Amino acid sequence: MATWADFQPHVLVFVPGCPDPMLEQELRGAAAEFFRRTRAWVQWLDEIATTAGEREYLIALPSGAEIVRIEQATADDRPIEVQIHRLLPADPATVPGADHALVSADRRSLTTLRELAAGTRLRVQATLMPSLTATGIPDALFEQHLDAIVSGARFRLKRAPGPLSDPPGAQLAFDEFERAVAAKGLAAWRGHTANVPRARPKWC
Repeated sequence: MATWADFQPHVLVFVPGCPDPMLEQELRGAAAEFFRRTRAWVQWLDEIATTAGEREYLIALPSGAEIVRIEQATADDRPIEVQIHRLLPADPATVPGADHALVSADRRSLTTLRELAAGTRLRVQATLMPSLTATGIPDALFEQHLDAIVSGARFRLKRAPGPLSDPPGAQLAFDEFERAVAAKGLAAWRGHTANVPRARPKWC
């Protein structure tokens, strides 16, 4: 795990004297915005085993992460549809194919539209971003997206009133961040391959 302290030397050369708490806050905010907009942090989450009489289950999230959206799901390794919560009728059981569908209203838990057999193995693939209490991001993401997150933090720090204020520097960092978001978002959508996805999965 790469902590915000690992990012700090790369930012401090542009904003010397920035207090550590402020620097950490803006790094966290820049990272959250970057991953929310690009959906570049994609992960299959820990398996959930269903129990008799239950349809709602907590999603096991990595420490310091929260879900941007659920991309796809499986039940016993077979695809299961992810429905859009706000489009469901009052009685979700009336939805065609409800035996093979789930939904998440809060991105912290999931609900199967109908009760599944006890012991069914549910898994979801989700795009993630750092939470408000995150202390860092996985090492691989640090290595891939260091420059983009540093640009975002520079923009946030230089646009603030006070001794760090630097409108021209803020504009330069903003432009760098926006270019990175556009490029990295496209790469994430393509799955970091040359292929162009034919369709996007449904999400919560």
